[in-house]
Amino acid sequence: NPDYMKDNFYIIIESYHAPDNGNTPNIHGLHGRDLSERRVVKIDIANDKVPSKDYKPEWDPCIIGSPKAGRNPLPRDKTGEWMNRVNPVMCCYKVVKVWFKWFGLQ
Repeated sequence: NPDYMKDNFYIIIESYHAPDNGNTPNIHGLHGRDLSERRVVKIDIANDKVPSKDYKPEWDPCIIGSPKAGRNPLPRDKTGEWMNRVNPVMCCYKVVKVWFKWFGLQ
């Protein structure tokens, strides 16, 4: 609500999709404080647990594939090595920046 907090709150999400397996070290070209304070979180879509209330087999990439795209289901591999064996592969890199200024809550 821009009328409520005006310039005291913002969220910026930047995305970059690359034909790699998530190992590009600084794809967004961050510098200085942004680079030193970043936290890298890798999401393994084949192995990361999904809460049972959110799980749907028809969305499980290890059960379904895409016949139209010629893609088989992803292999379950607890080591995460499937990312190095599957080709082609795409990684979505995200940078999320949040700024919040509110008297008494800083």
